[in-house]
Amino acid sequence: MNLVIANINCGGSPVDYYSMTWTPDDALISNGIARVVLPSYSVNPVLDTLRVFTSRKKNCYSIGPKLQGVKVLVRATFYYGNYDQLLNPPTFDLHFDGNFWTTVETNADKIVRYETTYVAKGDLVSVCVAQTKPRQFPFLSALEVRKFDPEVYDVVEKNRALNLIGRINFGANQNLRYPSDRYDRIWRNLSVPKIVTNNEFVDTSHTANNLPSEIFQTAIESTDDTLSFYSVSPLDPPIYLNMYFSEAMKLNSTLKRSFTVYGTSTLRSSPLSFSISPPYGSAINQSLYNYKVNTLTVISLNETLDSVLPPLISALELFNISNVLTDGTDRNDGRNLASFNLSGSLPDISSMDALEIIDFHNNSLKGTIPSFLGTMPNLQQFVTGNPSLCTPDKSCSSSPADNTPDTQKKQQSMLRLIVFISILVFLGSVLVTVLAWNLASFNLSGSLPDISSMDALEIIDFHNNSLKGTIPSFLGTMPNLQQFVTGNPSLCTPDKSCSSSPADNTPDTQKKKKSMLRLILFIAIPVFLGSVLVSFLAWYFLCKRKTRPNGNPPVVQGNIHHGPIVNPVPRTDEQIVNGYAVPKGGEPAPLTHVRPDNY
Repeated sequence: MNLVIANINCGGSPVDYYSMTWTPDDALISNGIARVVLPSYSVNPVLDTLRVFTSRKKNCYSIGPKLQGVKVLVRATFYYGNYDQLLNPPTFDLHFDGNFWTTVETNADKIVRYETTYVAKGDLVSVCVAQTKPRQFPFLSALEVRKFDPEVYDVVEKNRALNLIGRINFGANQNLRYPSDRYDRIWRNLSVPKIVTNNEFVDTSHTANNLPSEIFQTAIESTDDTLSFYSVSPLDPPIYLNMYFSEAMKLNSTLKRSFTVYGTSTLRSSPLSFSISPPYGSAINQSLYNYKVNTLTVISLNETLDSVLPPLISALELFNISNVLTDGTDRNDGRNLASFNLSGSLPDISSMDALEIIDFHNNSLKGTIPSFLGTMPNLQQFVTGNPSLCTPDKSCSSSPADNTPDTQKKQQSMLRLIVFISILVFLGSVLVTVLAWNLASFNLSGSLPDISSMDALEIIDFHNNSLKGTIPSFLGTMPNLQQFVTGNPSLCTPDKSCSSSPADNTPDTQKKKKSMLRLILFIAIPVFLGSVLVSFLAWYFLCKRKTRPNGNPPVVQGNIHHGPIVNPVPRTDEQIVNGYAVPKGGEPAPLTHVRPDNY
């Protein structure tokens, strides 16, 4: 049974890494720019690339098909790596299937990873990044989807998700994942005194959640009669905690290891389990589900009176339990129906006025592109990719000549021009937050429309298309425009005729046209551009004085931070294991350093 649904290398190319094949994301999303981290920040072939989204408030990946009713693990990874040389790692929101997931706070040289587990309500799994702050552009480095068997984490209601806080393999010296764990759960190593080892095989066939036997080869043992775990603050909603135990040595009749799980807070101190005696050669687990904690909560393993040996623990999983999930994709995210083998004409969906994105590419649709698309107030993108769809002012009748590759290419080009320009122009007053518009290499043709109402635009890039006609004069009046890239030799200046002759296409003539374009575009708004440039350079050189911290990038796991040991003092925003912290996030904390190859 193949439990790997998707390994997406965002902004990258096909690569084999960590015993798995990773595929690029080109076929999954039409927006965004592929970027590469700086060489000095390189960590591995997957995380060295990313896709950054400089346009639209929200950008979504849809992965499937036929996932309805399947329990899935979805993992999103972010590695900034100073790809833009600005040392300005962004903050943005992360969503899945229309549900808010978390706020992502990236770092220049730390790997940030989030994982959620839930039962999919639709055929597709949707993961979206959403911009929440000006000029802080969301990005994604890797996206993974795995399939769980139904019995894994089966205590959780089907309408809730488990958001991972931490998954720890105590005493190990490296992380563990696929192929040791068939579901590719990532077990983080945590080495704290006192480590005990077991070289014998441990049977996990009767242990909950289908665990890998390798996590029971090591454990940590208390140095006294209590092993304590302090809560992560804040933890709201309630938690789901799994603790896994296996005896590390074969005990004789004079030795006994026995302990109970206790929960202590300002309001209570009570046992949470019966006496536990870990078996040798097999494993057991103790769970706390829907357990509410606060900053003063302590969960501890307390030695019983008749025990000779102190408590031990082999592994631990800690989750937040989500609120009740929505029925699927947020109605504002859009609808991705690409490659669904659809045919016929487009229906009237004008009543779905909250849609921002509609993607029908790679189907067999035909007929007229409906005019109501131009009246949908929130629509930002409509992707067709169906050559038999035509514009309202053109006949949809076809002839054999209409199906030639050149004709289809022209039709697709015109569709792109209408869909990506005309609709956005109509919505210019709504899309005031669009700062950059990159339509390079979209096979566009025709003339440039009036986009003067989109007065928030700073960058317009049309290079490597087949546009023609006059460069509109309103470009010089757009107050925020800093750069307009054409790269279309058939575009001409307002004071020149656009008629062409063979001589117009000579290298010298094209060079003169491009030169004139540059002259107009980069002189039209000199005062504005100059002030922006001076401010930017001052800020840039100030940032250049910053130096990158030494060492390899640690990993932030769902707001659990794995970094070098710098401060062994317990803090209220950390989970503590006998004085060793598993922090909620933010600053470096006393944990075993995670090597970059342990992705």
